[in-house]
Amino acid sequence: MKKVFLLPILLGFILWNGCDSSEKSFDRSEILEQVASALILPSYKKLDTELKSLQLSATAFNQNPSTSTLANLKSSLQKARLAWATSETFNFGPVDQLALATQVNFWPVNTIGIEEEITNYDPTKDYKSLLASNKKGFSAIEYLLYQEEEAVTIAAFNNSSRQGLLTFFVEDLLRISTEIHSAWLDNYNQTFITSTGSDVNSSATILANELIMLSEQIKNKKLGEPLGLVSTITADPSIVEAYYAKQSLALIKTNLETMKQTFNGTDGSGFDDFLNALDITYEGQEPLSSTINSQFDKCLTAVAAINGSLQEAINSDASHTEDLYDEMRALIVLLKSDMMSQLSLTVVPGDNDGD
Repeated sequence: MKKVFLLPILLGFILWNGCDSSEKSFDRSEILEQVASALILPSYKKLDTELKSLQLSATAFNQNPSTSTLANLKSSLQKARLAWATSETFNFGPVDQLALATQVNFWPVNTIGIEEEITNYDPTKDYKSLLASNKKGFSAIEYLLYQEEEAVTIAAFNNSSRQGLLTFFVEDLLRISTEIHSAWLDNYNQTFITSTGSDVNSSATILANELIMLSEQIKNKKLGEPLGLVSTITADPSIVEAYYAKQSLALIKTNLETMKQTFNGTDGSGFDDFLNALDITYEGQEPLSSTINSQFDKCLTAVAAINGSLQEAINSDASHTEDLYDEMRALIVLLKSDMMSQLSLTVVPGDNDGD
């Protein structure tokens, strides 16, 4: 009787161990080390480099506002902003702890407030503690350089107050970037790599949730709100990211490319390998990792299909912009429902949650 009673318990223990063995044997630290060394640290180093170039270009423009120095400054701004779009996938750790993300790239910018700050500019003030996020960062620099015709912009920068505020905006971004990069190099890199569990504070959970949150930000804020599909009743192209520079689609494309690289760990270990180690399929057919990679490609194809700038497409090519919105929705479901549940990772509610 005792043998009969113990048999189901023994079988259950064997089955539980068998189902969990792949997850236990997969070394999450390989993903964390790969993403940190191949993506995170290089992305912040790149951001530092591009912001230093932006600082040089801004100084040259302030000293000699001209067609050529303005063109160089605009080019430097776009490169620096693309570097930020790469690092956006990693807005956790030092960025989250110090609440730095909105200080770097808040939009839409408060244009009236910026003009008031120029009028009342005082070089003795500490603008780092005075200016709100909607009056500084990439969006504020973009506004100063792009909102008027080239000749008007060049003439306007014969104003020392406008020059002073531009210098502050650039130096503040460089300060923040250096702070983030230094925090990673000093100690957070090791903290990130050694937190190998699956609880809500583990690095794998945080990194996976960052993929979800950036996907939701693209769908809801970068696309849904301007399209009139989230929070607004009608479409409003003026609230797209990088409205004045018409760089919105390039930033979304960079976001998606980095997210895909992060999922795959570039050429090393990634979440795709974790799913493959568990032999997870999608609807009993192809590997779930392949389905997710395919969905990333569909999103990138949808970006490429949009003609012109995003704000122009919202007015004239709504079907393609809504196609991208729908592909992003499908990507979120795969990451949030399928991947997270199969990897036993917790989805942390974020500001960008929504359908």
